[in-house]
Amino acid sequence: MPWAPKTPCRHRFCPGRAQFDGFCMEHRRERNRAYNHERRADQNRDDSFYRSTQWRRLRTAKLAQDPLCQTCEEQGRVVAATIVDHKQPIRMGGDRFAWENLQSQCGGCHARKSAQEGSRWGRA
Repeated sequence: MPWAPKTPCRHRFCPGRAQFDGFCMEHRRERNRAYNHERRADQNRDDSFYRSTQWRRLRTAKLAQDPLCQTCEEQGRVVAATIVDHKQPIRMGGDRFAWENLQSQCGGCHARKSAQEGSRWGRA
């Protein structure tokens, strides 16, 4: 496995050394805590919705009807879908259970779309 030397921590005035993401262990934990706090504090986020029986049945039906990633299909690729995504995010007014608001996606396309929407830190 390739080895890379440790670099200075990206946290301001920290004398620590970082190996992977640019932060020392202490500041990596701090950063992850801040992320988790922001995620829990998001009032529009309701993780229990994704565990509901109604959502799981709708998700299963959508993947059965559209088993291929719709984004990849538009680009001429054939990739199995593993995720059902809301075209218009719930926090932006999208209907949770509207069939027309759902699309089957592979993990890569879903991650790319979520990043563009700024969903990690509640932007957009």
